[in-house]
Amino acid sequence: MNGIRIRTGAIAFIGMVLLGQMLGGVGPSAAIAAEGDVSWSVAPASDTSVDGRVSIRQTLEPGTTVVDHVAVTNHGDIPAAFLVYASDGIISETGDFDLLPAGQAPRDSGTWMTISEPGDQASPSAVRTVEIPAKTMKVLAVRIQVPADATPGDHPAGVVAELTAPDGSGLEVSTRVGVRVHLRVSGEIQPQIDVEVTRADYAPSWNPFEPGTIRVEAVVRNAGNVRLGAETLAVASGPFGLLAAESASASVRELLPGQQTTVSAALSAWPLVYISGALNVLPVVVGEDSVPTTLTSSSTPFVLWVVPWIELGALLVVVGLIVAGVLLTRARRARFDAAVDARARALADAGPPSSGPAAGS
Repeated sequence: MNGIRIRTGAIAFIGMVLLGQMLGGVGPSAAIAAEGDVSWSVAPASDTSVDGRVSIRQTLEPGTTVVDHVAVTNHGDIPAAFLVYASDGIISETGDFDLLPAGQAPRDSGTWMTISEPGDQASPSAVRTVEIPAKTMKVLAVRIQVPADATPGDHPAGVVAELTAPDGSGLEVSTRVGVRVHLRVSGEIQPQIDVEVTRADYAPSWNPFEPGTIRVEAVVRNAGNVRLGAETLAVASGPFGLLAAESASASVRELLPGQQTTVSAALSAWPLVYISGALNVLPVVVGEDSVPTTLTSSSTPFVLWVVPWIELGALLVVVGLIVAGVLLTRARRARFDAAVDARARALADAGPPSSGPAAGS
């Protein structure tokens, strides 16, 4: 049977790029996409027009409802129908903000939002098809209804406008672009970042006069209820704090509540048999967020037992050369002494030299 196939790879790629870059709060307040002859944008708005905000930001009590707006603009020369809906926010593997894939149903704040057109008698719906003429902007109402049992803290989401159109090969490609929605439910805010070292090892240098490298891998987890970034610092030293070293690893730009990521650090250290260290993590506030409590760092220790084989081998070589030199010197001295003794004995055995005939005899 001939049909239309959905090129899911293209959807995932476009979603990652557009939502990761444009929903993440970087760049203009209107996120713009293009597909064939149609280009469109989505931006936060008042009830009449775009209002210049980069994202939608609301702090709400459980059980309350608020209405915000987004403006979808068709910049193309032909009319277009867009699928407008909300979904849960996630952080992609590249560290950018994104939304759940188009075929995956939201389970958190994405389910709190419904879309409607002002003046339309139809009830607000989770997914809405919006027809927009060419060169026209349409403002849509976004109704946010927080459940009475919603947990305090951040509940990231986004609102997208999606267009599905055929490409040159007969496949349908879906392109979506949207606006990030920062939702915070009032209540006890608990910022907490946990860290756990999953691997720590030591790689010696083949040069015995240079330190080796400690490599540390750890899982950084947002165990609180608000989004946070993190700065990490690895420290290590030998017995009694000898030859301490430290190294900062790449910072974590953003971790959503319940999310975790892997970080790594490398630092130089001498193989002093016993090496103790720790990976320290300092939570940081992201963007324009407000955290009304003090952020505290967390730390996880690690211990390495390192036998300095390279240095011991070099030491053995040096000691061997010294011993060989001493033995060689002693052998040469012994041979010299033996030769001197032999010469002395030969002279003694030969006796005194004979005297010649007396004069006048």
